[in-house]
Amino acid sequence: MNTTKRAPAAWAEQATERLLDLATMAIAVLYWQICDSDDRAAMERARTTEGSPAPQPNRSRHSASIR
Repeated sequence: MNTTKRAPAAWAEQATERLLDLATMAIAVLYWQICDSDDRAAMERARTTEGSPAPQPNRSRHSASIR
């Protein structure tokens, strides 16, 4: 039985799985960085807006039950 034909196929399959894992991690990191930069930009806009009150969370549902 000749095993030399199987080895490259197994190596290629393992390499493909590793590349897919790396690509998935890269996409996750990029998504995290984009979301983080959006959050930082929103906080910076809120901080630098003069004369405007700080953004407050929407409590409309809960405030009715407290009254």
